[in-house]
Amino acid sequence: MNAIIEPTRPLLLTIGEVGRLVGRSSTVIRRLEARGVVTPFRTIGQDRRLFTENDVETLKAAIRSTRQPLDAA
Repeated sequence: MNAIIEPTRPLLLTIGEVGRLVGRSSTVIRRLEARGVVTPFRTIGQDRRLFTENDVETLKAAIRSTRQPLDAA
């Protein structure tokens, strides 16, 4: 019997889900995006940000390494 192995699709997370995972607000995630730390996928029409698990790890590392307060305006 031949088993068909389907490729796994990456898990895509909303900005709110990412914020909960990294312990920061959506505003902080958007600021880090504006700085070029991550480039999330954008949905067509809705313009929603969708992040990968790699994006989450990148954001966690950026938050750990930053010396500037990220919640400040």
